[in-house]
Amino acid sequence: MVLTEHLVGNQETTSSLDQEEPASPLLKEEHQDICISQKEGQFTLKQASLSEDKEDSFDSRKRPFSCKKPFSCETCGKCFSQKSNLTKHMRTHTGEKPFPCEICGKRFSQSSNLTLHMRSEKPFPCKTCGKRFSQRKYLTKHMRTHTGEKPFPCETCGKCFSRSDHLAVHMRTHTGEKPFPCETCGKCFSYSGVLTCHMRTHTGEKPYSCKKCGKCFSQNSSLVQHIRTHTGIGLFHV
Repeated sequence: MVLTEHLVGNQETTSSLDQEEPASPLLKEEHQDICISQKEGQFTLKQASLSEDKEDSFDSRKRPFSCKKPFSCETCGKCFSQKSNLTKHMRTHTGEKPFPCEICGKRFSQSSNLTLHMRSEKPFPCKTCGKRFSQRKYLTKHMRTHTGEKPFPCETCGKCFSRSDHLAVHMRTHTGEKPFPCETCGKCFSYSGVLTCHMRTHTGEKPYSCKKCGKCFSQNSSLVQHIRTHTGIGLFHV
């Protein structure tokens, strides 16, 4: 009886030792708080990292654009790479036109528009005949028709010309150059006007007509000769 009780006592002791002691409620709560705190810390850190990444990504997209076009219009928001372009653009809002035409008084917002306008105004008049020109260089060439000036001499024969392009054409009489070929038959010519007349032999075009009888000719010189058959006099101005 005593032995039996002793064995039962040992079994109870062993059983109680094998079972784990339950965790203290206070310790369990503290462990949960620590875990939650750690998780929240990781979440906050992750969120901060994502936020920084987004800001860097936004700045990387925004920065090159702002560098290329740093001047923006406060009225419409349009951006420009140069301040001068912004200044021109602002005139579309303000209506400012600081470039006046000295001849007619019309004003323009940009100097380039004034330059185009001046060509139609022809601000350079000839003091001799009154003819007007859009550019000074054209007036200079025209003045030679009054003065007889011929500042372009031929180095081969000494003949002088009032225009450099006339000298260039003349030089072909010395060089034999014929830079204008006929695309139909291959024949070459020294002057573009001669090629134009030659092309009419292929096309049959006759743009010069007699006002008396209606007969047509491919060259003006042929028409002049024909007019004499009607008038019986010398040269006739058509």
